[in-house]
Amino acid sequence: MFVYPSGDPVLPGYPLIVPVGTIDRRLVSWFEGQLIDGQVVALAPGVYTPFNPVVPDLVDYLVGPSSGDCAVREKFFPESGGACWDGVQRGSAEP
Repeated sequence: MFVYPSGDPVLPGYPLIVPVGTIDRRLVSWFEGQLIDGQVVALAPGVYTPFNPVVPDLVDYLVGPSSGDCAVREKFFPESGGACWDGVQRGSAEP
C-alpha cells in the first residue's frame, strides 16, 4: 500500500497520468511551458504535478512538489512545494 507524505493511504485510482486539458484552467496556466506532451500526474483529486517520461513510476511523484487545491494539498502534502488555489475540483479524466 502506498501512502501520501501525510501518512494517509493513497486514494483509489491515484496517481494517474491525465491530459492537462482535463484539469482546472488555473493549473493549465501554472504548468504552461513545463509539460512534456501535455500530461500531468494527478496525485489526488485536484492536485497535480508535471509528468516526465524519464520517471515512469508514478509513485515517485508522491514525494515531489504538487500544485492544486489548497485543502487537499494541506491534508495530503503538508510539506510540498508548489502552488494552491481554493476550489480546484478533480479533472474530468480522474476517478
